[in-house]
Amino acid sequence: MAIDRDPMIWNVPLSFKPERLLDSCLDIKGNNFDYMPFVAGRKICPGQPLAIKQVPFILALLLEPYRNGDTLGSVLFLHFLPTST
Repeated sequence: MAIDRDPMIWNVPLSFKPERLLDSCLDIKGNNFDYMPFVAGRKICPGQPLAIKQVPFILALLLEPYRNGDTLGSVLFLHFLPTST
């Protein structure tokens, strides 16, 4: 059973009652894992695949103005080895 429908945490868990969070003692902004509507399952965040694909591009844009080199102005050559991590 999903944690959002656990009868030990919620009373009448299968009914839609958004007002149950108004006077609740749950900290829905912290690390309280009693309330996870968009983390996994059918209700996972629809923008997650797009965000994962955009992170490398944003990182490249942030690092583009910087050059690899030492303080004397010579170019630093990087040698990458294939590894499995």
